[in-house]
Amino acid sequence: MTDRSLTEQPRPSRTRALADPFARLEEEMERLWQAWGVPRLGLGSGVEEGRLLPTLDLSETEDAIEVKLDVPGLTEKDVEASVTGDLLTLKGHRSHEREEKGRTWHRTERGYGAFQRTVRLPCEVDESGLEARLRNGVLTVRLAKSDRARNEARTIPIKSA
Repeated sequence: MTDRSLTEQPRPSRTRALADPFARLEEEMERLWQAWGVPRLGLGSGVEEGRLLPTLDLSETEDAIEVKLDVPGLTEKDVEASVTGDLLTLKGHRSHEREEKGRTWHRTERGYGAFQRTVRLPCEVDESGLEARLRNGVLTVRLAKSDRARNEARTIPIKSA
């Protein structure tokens, strides 16, 4: 057996991977994380069972909440953002490229189809101060904090006696 034959062994098929108890355990854990609304935490390619699952960042400043969602290849017509109470919902759809005759696919990791991410906002937002922009494959949603949220005390300094 040559070194070449060792390095070019075919990868196990998805069916064989399912027979592996560790692969089944990983899939079950991912299903539970999704049921609890926890993002994938960098495990895999952002695709789960054929669905697109874009990653996001949520940050806060003194005046606003900002959410950034990775949506490469999408346009403003492909995505939607909405706020209901303290929930921000981001939806979209990436169409699958049509298969070409004479093309053999060896690997498909890019996600296609519909996605929806809903995150709980850390504070109340001002509905008149909502803004969303799509640039270079990143959807940035800025939500101005309400006056009440901006005026809430955040920390209490503690002094030694």
